[in-house]
Amino acid sequence: MLNDPAQFRNIGCWLQHWANLSPDKVAFHFIGDDGNETGALSYLALLNDTQRVAHQLQQQAKPGDRVVLTYQPGLDFIVAFLGCVQAGLIAVPVYPPSSPKDWPRFVKIVLNSEARLVATTQQLAQLSQAAIAMTPELAGIELLSTDSLQAEETAPVTCSADANTLAFLQYTSGSTG
Repeated sequence: MLNDPAQFRNIGCWLQHWANLSPDKVAFHFIGDDGNETGALSYLALLNDTQRVAHQLQQQAKPGDRVVLTYQPGLDFIVAFLGCVQAGLIAVPVYPPSSPKDWPRFVKIVLNSEARLVATTQQLAQLSQAAIAMTPELAGIELLSTDSLQAEETAPVTCSADANTLAFLQYTSGSTG
């Protein structure tokens, strides 16, 4: 069966298949709080964007490393999450701290996950940079603004994950206090 999920070794293979088969078909619509669509990505755009993120992530981390993903809900998060998976990294989704009282939870997750990199948007990176610099425990943590990466000609990133590869760590309020 053409659409049998078992034929795909991992999500990277699935994404490549659909980008080849239906490049202009919409893979994701994002609906805002008001019920209106705020953005959409075709399969080809999704593949290209996730490949760009995966390529950059591979320059800054090695397979199995953890990467904190801190995004507002939206397409940027989807692209970063799939980029992590394609790069063989472990995504650690964390909602962005919205006030100083949220910062200790964020730091606790970064430290507990042993992340070496925080991926986010350029706007959130600018807001986080000062707080990270003032937090000695986060010395050496790198920030990557995935929405400001430039398109470059690079070899496609091949996703080597299989059904037994850890894709992400999910922290809940019960696990972080």
